[in-house]
Amino acid sequence: MNIISNKEALLLFLFGFYSVFLTGQIPFFDGKYWGLINVEDFVIQSPIYESKPEILTRVDGKLVYKVWLGSEYVITSLNEQPLLKGYNQYEKLRGNIIKISKGGKSGLYDVSIGEVVLEPTYDKLEVSFSLDDNFIIAKKTFSQGVIDRLGKVIVPLSNYRNIMSIESNGKKYIVCIGESENDVEIFNTSGEKQEVVLKLPSRFFSIPIEPDKKNFRLHQIPDGVIKILDSYSQLIYSTKVNSNINIVKLLYNLPDYDMNRCYFIVVYKENDLYGLYDLLFNKKITEAIYSEVITEHLGDPLVRINDKYGVVHFTYEEDEDYEVEHIIANPSSIIFQKIDHYKNLSPFNNIFTLPNGYRCFGKFNTQTSKYNYFLPKEIKDIYNLL
Repeated sequence: MNIISNKEALLLFLFGFYSVFLTGQIPFFDGKYWGLINVEDFVIQSPIYESKPEILTRVDGKLVYKVWLGSEYVITSLNEQPLLKGYNQYEKLRGNIIKISKGGKSGLYDVSIGEVVLEPTYDKLEVSFSLDDNFIIAKKTFSQGVIDRLGKVIVPLSNYRNIMSIESNGKKYIVCIGESENDVEIFNTSGEKQEVVLKLPSRFFSIPIEPDKKNFRLHQIPDGVIKILDSYSQLIYSTKVNSNINIVKLLYNLPDYDMNRCYFIVVYKENDLYGLYDLLFNKKITEAIYSEVITEHLGDPLVRINDKYGVVHFTYEEDEDYEVEHIIANPSSIIFQKIDHYKNLSPFNNIFTLPNGYRCFGKFNTQTSKYNYFLPKEIKDIYNLL
């Protein structure tokens, strides 16, 4: 199992969202090149790309991708010649504006007009949730300022600590804070410095920090008593299991699917094999048939039988009062050479690698209670993945 990088995970999350919910265009790998397939398993772009297509934006109903083609990254669209090449990197900033990079500097490309509107000039170009969508933070060494989507300077570079947009009395302003809260400069959206008094929100001066999620850990004491504690050693749950059930670990980061019940699923060991056990109902969810249960990531656990991998998705049944009655394990096919897992939740959780080298996205279908693998039908037929 590979845990891929946060950046690639984010790109995959965005690709997953765009692919399934907006376009139905999903990447797959034929062992040599990447292509695109739709949700009906129809190949819409034969495999010609040397890297996984990464969606940058959508223009006139067409997706625009970054791919490795030949000897460089290019921007292209479905079944078309490259739209732009000659730069080291491409990254979406806002709307149809793409950040282009070369020689350690960054510039802007407007996909909608097909032009480089700013050659690589700045050390960094960034978007900020506190800044209006029409503007971009530009940085050089220890200075920062604001440019618009066409690269025009709105706020010249200076030693600002924070920059944000504010609306007051029906007018929009860009507020720039220096080293102290009293060191404030205000510009209108045309870049003209303003002498106005604005009431700045407190959030401007403090960044809220999300509290860490509790990390649960398993504590096993004699006589079959199992305790689940949080990171502060607070007791979450305690139960007693049959003495012949050897509990070995929790599913540490399993999402709860709107039911905290999943936090009480654990891995047990029997005859040197592993299975899944429900602590709340004190019953086996699966028999001990797996050579390994891999749980140290966010998402459904991966399982291994000998040298083949699969994944287990959990659903549940409710009683007449809509209370969770018991957990059901839904294993995928266990035929894969490798499963790359990424931790950002999205329409896809895993990339599956088949013995023939094909790689595809997969997703559990709650309507059919089966996994969907986005592959050409002839490949599905070979491995009975229909």
